Amino acid sequence: MVKWILAALLAGGCVRSATTFECASADQCMRDGVQGRCEAVSLCSFPDPSCVTGMRFGDYAGGYANQCVGDDNELPDARPTSDAAVTDGALPDSSMPDAASSACPTSYTALPGAGAHLYRKVTTNAGWSSHMTACAIDGSNAYLAIPDNPSELAALVADGDVWVGISDSTTEGTYQTVRGAIATFLPWGPSEPDNNGNQDCVGALQASSKIETLACTTMRPALCECEP
Repeated sequence: MVKWILAALLAGGCVRSATTFECASADQCMRDGVQGRCEAVSLCSFPDPSCVTGMRFGDYAGGYANQCVGDDNELPDARPTSDAAVTDGALPDSSMPDAASSACPTSYTALPGAGAHLYRKVTTNAGWSSHMTACAIDGSNAYLAIPDNPSELAALVADGDVWVGISDSTTEGTYQTVRGAIATFLPWGPSEPDNNGNQDCVGALQASSKIETLACTTMRPALCECEP
C-alpha cells in the first residue's frame, strides 16, 4: 500500500525522493490503519507513547525518519531526565521550547476543578488507541487526558467513566503516560491493576474516582487535554 501511495504521489510531484514523502494534510498520513499527522515540515508523524510529544516521524520522513517529533516540529534534544521534574510527562516550563505556549484549539475549554489546562470532551465510544490518535492530531500540546491529582481525576469523570492517557503496553507492569513519562499518580481501584485478559490500557471510574485496567479495545468515551 505504501509503495502504491508513493508511486501515485510521485506522479503528482508530491515526493522529493524514494525515501521522503511530503504531505499536505493529515488525511495523507495513514499507516496500517492508524491515522497520523502532517507536521509543519510537511512530513508525516504517527502516535508513539514513548515520545515526549506522543508522536514519531514515519519511515518516509527523510532525515527526520523514525525520530520523535519535537514541540516545535523539530527533532527533540533530549528526553526528561527526572520523573519528579515533569507534569503529564512534559518538560518543565523553563525547559520547554516556545511552541509549548502555543494556543489550544478553540474546541478546548476549561474544566471546573481540573486546573489550568484545557480539555475537549469526546463523547464517542471508542478504543483507547483511537482516542489517543484523535487527541494527538489536535497539536503537539494536546493528548489523551492524564490525571495528575484527585481533583483533576474527579473533573475528568464528572460525566461518566472515561479513558485516560496511561498504559503498560510498552513494558508489562510499567505504566507510562502518552507523553512518555512514568505515571506517578495511580489511584487504583480495588484489586487493580489485575491485567485480567491482557488489560494494557487504563480507564477512570466515575463512581469511585479511581482507575482500572481494561482491554484497549473496550469502547468508552474520553477527554483530550491541552497545555495552553
